[in-house]
Amino acid sequence: MTITKKHSTRPPLQAANATAEQARARNSVLRERFPPRPAELHWPTAGQSAEEVVRRLTAPPFLPAAKATQAGRRRGVVR
Repeated sequence: MTITKKHSTRPPLQAANATAEQARARNSVLRERFPPRPAELHWPTAGQSAEEVVRRLTAPPFLPAAKATQAGRRRGVVR
């Protein structure tokens, strides 16, 4: 029977104790590696009518566990 070690302590993160210059260099690398997504010109959901929004937010997966709270949530959505 082989015994394996489930948990081990991790060495402290170097980034946590980094100088401002080191942090800027690391952030620069991350910005190059993970560039931002282009901005959307149109968001279809933002153009929905009030009725569509109420219908969407009062249907699954947004239904409450207790039916008693459904009317209160519907009023909140309408407001």
